This record gives sequence, structure tokens and C-alpha cells, in this order.
Amino acid sequence: MKIGQAFKMAAKSIFANVGRSVLTMLGIIIGLAAVIILVSYAQGQNAAMKAYYESMGTNTIQVSASTWGSSINVSQSLYDYCLGMSDKVVGVTPNGEIYDNMKIAYESKVLTNEDWNTRVAIYMGNDQYGMCNDFKIARGRELSYLDIEKLNQVCVLGSEAAQQIFSFADPIDKTITIKGIPFRVIGVYQSKAAGKNLGTSQDNQWILDEIKRKDRMILIPSTMTRYFNNNQPIEQYVVKVKNSDDI
Repeated sequence: MKIGQAFKMAAKSIFANVGRSVLTMLGIIIGLAAVIILVSYAQGQNAAMKAYYESMGTNTIQVSASTWGSSINVSQSLYDYCLGMSDKVVGVTPNGEIYDNMKIAYESKVLTNEDWNTRVAIYMGNDQYGMCNDFKIARGRELSYLDIEKLNQVCVLGSEAAQQIFSFADPIDKTITIKGIPFRVIGVYQSKAAGKNLGTSQDNQWILDEIKRKDRMILIPSTMTRYFNNNQPIEQYVVKVKNSDDI
């Protein structure tokens, strides 16, 4: 059978049963459209989740460590142990967060943590906090080991926190107060959310908001727990390893 004859027979069959032909075509179109939409949605969700987990840092594990029935701080012991595994471990940091509703002030500007959408989280870490949590310094410097040991009242700001507190002014060497205690700003982290376009779906926008929330933070030395946390030891840590296969 020639190709021309095949087309003629197909056309006759279609026009002889127009209703059935239209319904068949409609079913195929709807089916293909549904598959394309679902595949696109799944790819968008995968990209959004990948961006979210990348913002948390790669090759990291969360550790909970404490001493039974004692308030002894195990930070130094865990720190020394992990750094002793130099063939696998790159760094370790406390990952404590202060949940109290405390005022953050700079001159006449005051922030409170009452609104979750604008809340600035206050974390307690050490000199390896940025590396372990995939934060990179944009201006100034990271916390140092001496800052931790000497209880220096210094802090590093996330990009959104710097914007909320200082607007467009340079925050380096400025002094803010947290719960009335002065802290000198020594550094500002790069934004984790900058340049990320995750699409317009509601779920992807929620993930992007969660990434932006990581930029609304202030890092202070972990030894400041004695002032902000009734001297309670930090139990949550982040350990960064050289290769995920080593875990």
C-alpha cells in the first residue's frame, strides 16, 4: 500500500467518525499534557530541594553529644576528637541556637523575634561554623579561636540580618546589642539565597523562603552560652567530613 493511499484511508476514517476521533485526540492531548506537567513539577521540586540541602552544607553530619546526669560541656572533647580524625574530618562546630525572644538593637533601631517571617536567629558556634555550615565571608572576617577562648563580644551577621539592622550602611566594626549586651560586628556572610531561581510554584517559593531564612542570622561565640542560656552546655554539633563515603 502506498503512503498516499494510507493517508486517504486515515482521513476517511477520521471524517466518518468525527466525534470519536475528537475524543481520541483529546484524550491523547490531555494525557501528554499531564505527563509533561508532572515531569516539569518533579524536576522543579528536585532542583528546589537540591538547592535547599546545598544551602545546609555538603558532606556534613549532625551530632548530639552530652554527658549523662551532668552539665559538663563536651564541646572541647568532641572538638579534639574530631580534629584528631584529620584523614576524614575537616571541621566541627557547636550549632546552638538561642530561642528566647531577645531584642537586637543598633542605635535607635530595634528588632524583636516575635514575627517568624522577620525573625533573626541567633546561633552560637566557633571559628569553623561558617565552613561547616557552608557560609562564606563577604566582608570582614570569621570568628577566631581566640574569640571563643577569650569570650570576645563579637559577632558575624547573615546578609539578611545585616540588611535589616544596617540597611545599606557598612556594619563592620559597628556595635549592636543583643539582650542589652554589646557585640562588635566583625564580618558579614554571603547570601545563600542570592541568584537562586526556583520557579513560581508555592512549594518552591516556600523552599526559597527557607533558604532566605538562613541569611537572617547572627553568629556569636559558643562560650556566650553562659550569658544567654544559663550556662547550659550546647548539645548539637555539625561535623564536616572530607568525603561523604567516609561517614
